Amino acid sequence: MSLLVPVASSYPFRFALVAGCVVTAAAWLVPPSQAPAAKVSVAIPVVVPPAAEPVAAPVEPVVAAVAPVRSSELMFVFQADGDTYMKLATLEAAKSADGEAPEDGGDHSGVAMPRHGKLRHSHGEDGVDAVTASVALRHVPAAYATWQGQKVKVDNICEATVIGFAVVARVTGDPSYAGEAETWTAASVMANGSRMLAAKLDDCVGTYARTASLPNVVVPTKLVDAKLQQAAIAALIASPASQETQRAWDAQRTDTGRAPNLWHSDGAVTAEVLRHPITGEIFVSAHGRADGGCGDPEANVWGLFRVVDGSLVPVQLRQLGEIRTIDALIDLEGDGDFELLGKPWLGDAELLTRASGDEIDSLSVPFHGCPC
Repeated sequence: MSLLVPVASSYPFRFALVAGCVVTAAAWLVPPSQAPAAKVSVAIPVVVPPAAEPVAAPVEPVVAAVAPVRSSELMFVFQADGDTYMKLATLEAAKSADGEAPEDGGDHSGVAMPRHGKLRHSHGEDGVDAVTASVALRHVPAAYATWQGQKVKVDNICEATVIGFAVVARVTGDPSYAGEAETWTAASVMANGSRMLAAKLDDCVGTYARTASLPNVVVPTKLVDAKLQQAAIAALIASPASQETQRAWDAQRTDTGRAPNLWHSDGAVTAEVLRHPITGEIFVSAHGRADGGCGDPEANVWGLFRVVDGSLVPVQLRQLGEIRTIDALIDLEGDGDFELLGKPWLGDAELLTRASGDEIDSLSVPFHGCPC
């Protein structure tokens, strides 16, 4: 009897079956004393799986660099009648009794006087007479009405909100020099003072302000380096601006019967080292000033130097002009270039200029009197 098993009829299977029978028969036919047959090595095919598809590394999205926010906005801050105001614009000048008008200045000079409320006159401890009058929002020029409710930062440290608007006029000195009565009145202050449209702030006291959402005004860090300070002072004294000052100084002394001398022997020359917090560059500002009485010679020269590989490279070397006291060097736009905040001889104004001397804005208080 035979056992029938269904077998696949493929050729490889039949070959393997025959080979197995031959090997089995050989095993029965070989005598026990004969050495066993050599082992037969049979190669077993290895199936190699297909290579995996390469997976691309994730690509980070390219984000365009955001340009720094730059703004030249800087608004002067002052106090009047116990409140804090921010200057928005100079108003059209009013003629005084002698027919002359106070000086205008700044980028927004000449705005027409808006309708306003009753004039309120006050005299401050600083000797400034001021007149304020509220302006309803509907009467504020459209270019400035948008300040209503805006937040501003004063001197980089104090945040305030614009809560209203006013017309403000300020003046100082002797009213008789303006052809007025012995005391200032609301009408005479309006006629002879500096008149401006101002925003009323709910808080803060300071010098300047800007929109709170803008970056802070860049203020350089003061360093101490006596060697750089002395080098800047020497460079300023040797500069063409200093030499021009010396010639005028000698001529005026000679005209008044005095012997010539060095202008800086009578005046103070100071220097300070500054590091720009954004660019990291080092600067030295040197200022030489000599103030005499009426008819005396005067000096007012300034130099700004950039420190490059330990050497001073002049950025500005010039007569400083109307600014007599430098209160601060600042960078409005954060572009690495400085602006100057300062005061004139009598200290009756705040001045903001480029390093070149070009005026950006001012906050003045006209002085009526004899300064000598």
